[in-house]
Amino acid sequence: MGFQIFSGDHMAIPIQDIDFTTLSPAEMMQLAEMLYARAIHDSELSAPLSPDQMREIQRRSMAADRGEIVAEPWEEALKRIEQQL
Repeated sequence: MGFQIFSGDHMAIPIQDIDFTTLSPAEMMQLAEMLYARAIHDSELSAPLSPDQMREIQRRSMAADRGEIVAEPWEEALKRIEQQL
């Protein structure tokens, strides 16, 4: 069973049919926010975020929208972190 994303008209879109590599960093942040909001709304198991955590998410999202955050691939970020240890 694969994951699916629901569009505005609630039609399921199989996740493997979506090319995420074409998204800009701002679009990726927006998608992450939308998915998180949907998961929180739909899940009884989701831990609620504190007001401080929500403010930080919103701050980072707005910074990404303004182009102030430079995204990097996970592999590069992990390599950079491991080099700092």
